[in-house]
Amino acid sequence: MQLERCALLILLTLGTAALAAGEDCEKAGRLVKQGVELADGSSQEERAYREALELCPPLAEAYYNLGVLLFKSGNKAEAGKQFTKAVELRADPQFLVALGTFELERGAYEEARQAYERALEADSRRVDALIGLSVAFEKMNLLDRAIEVLQRAERVDHSNAVVLYNMAALHERMGNNEKALQTYERATSAGPRQYEAFFQLGLLYQKLGRPQDSVRVLNEAAVLSPDVAEIHKALGTAYERLGDLDRAELALRKSVGLDPNDLNAQINLGVVLIGKKQEGLALEILNKVVAADASNSRALSVLGWAQLELGEYRAAEVSLKRALELDATNAIARNNLAVLYRRQGRNEEAKREIDASLGK
Repeated sequence: MQLERCALLILLTLGTAALAAGEDCEKAGRLVKQGVELADGSSQEERAYREALELCPPLAEAYYNLGVLLFKSGNKAEAGKQFTKAVELRADPQFLVALGTFELERGAYEEARQAYERALEADSRRVDALIGLSVAFEKMNLLDRAIEVLQRAERVDHSNAVVLYNMAALHERMGNNEKALQTYERATSAGPRQYEAFFQLGLLYQKLGRPQDSVRVLNEAAVLSPDVAEIHKALGTAYERLGDLDRAELALRKSVGLDPNDLNAQINLGVVLIGKKQEGLALEILNKVVAADASNSRALSVLGWAQLELGEYRAAEVSLKRALELDATNAIARNNLAVLYRRQGRNEEAKREIDASLGK
């Protein structure tokens, strides 16, 4: 959940008996405002908040904004301390939402729930608190309650893309694909437009056997976030299912270029290249994948397939048998091993593999 800095919500006013302290707190307030205006995570911004706290220790906004800076910079444990202090000084809903987000991050879901519910006691229409509370319930596997909370959020803001996306994801997780589909589609039309809704909708279309629709929305996702490798990998799969192997290759090469460590994208590219009768290129890629992960059954099965198509029967048999040793349910390996045996005239062995693939 996104945390934002805030300027002073309430300037502290002290009585005349504490005039010096009051002046210090006014100066501290100006320092917090300077930090919020910077909002760049710099040492200068951090120094502004820390100096404010030296001048005026009861200044809750300084703790909160320092916590936001630390949270975004990755120092989440220290950020949690700052949020806790801010809430102790004043139970402002914004501070409580920040504390809830910290608790979610560290896996303390019950504590997160409590923080979000306290925020909602103060402001029942606060959408970020409702979103956070739904996530806490989801993490606690209370999916019905998570949906109920998101429905409350939708009544407050019916066009909130995050609310709709989270609701769709929950429907999908609960197996209600039709409702998930409808809600993802609404999320793609809501603002602000986020690639995640288009991406998940594209994956769901693939799962439902609708590759043309998948291509359409995944291309939208790629326009919104062109540097997300997973989008291009999914596009490659969708194009392959449509039989458009040239576009599938382009998409998968883009994915591999963005994330060279994604072995599955490289395997998918190997499959497409075999489909294009470019087994030699596939072999180069797949040998590198197997060198990186010698226990990858899928990589070995596709490598064996490429070797089979190149007529390298001995190497293919080794690869395919090894794939089956690692995963006896690997259908690509078993089917190609049967093809290999038939090509070699080893009909009994071919039949054995076919029977095994049919569960006989």
